[in-house]
Amino acid sequence: VLTVKASPERVYAFFSRPEQLSQAMASIEHCELLPGGKVRWVLEEKVDQGIRFRGDYIVAYDGDGAEHVSWRSVEGNMRNDGDVWIKSLPGGGSEVRYRESVEPELPITPLMARLIKPLVARELRREIIQFLERVRDHLSN
Repeated sequence: VLTVKASPERVYAFFSRPEQLSQAMASIEHCELLPGGKVRWVLEEKVDQGIRFRGDYIVAYDGDGAEHVSWRSVEGNMRNDGDVWIKSLPGGGSEVRYRESVEPELPITPLMARLIKPLVARELRREIIQFLERVRDHLSN
């Protein structure tokens, strides 16, 4: 849960426009708007423990126009889905509830996956926390 100084309208506009979202994201190589509310995300290549991975996936976005934005991957090498719920706070600002699930399809054997997945999950959590800190900074200016 984030508390930001921005109005719910500004927060909704930020999360419903991937081109704005990409400004707060690290490791983004390319963000391409596609027809039908879809977006292609290409991430910078990561190399760890000799394993190379470059996320390349398409996400479909949906929203109610005011309080809720959701997304889910529809193709590519990374499963990604999430929700943002926005609530107005008394006295101004907004409360932002953020949920995201990310699961890359790593080019490794099932045995290696059991060993590597905890490392990948930890790295993804770290990146999401940093993303939310950048979102807070962006929406509090």
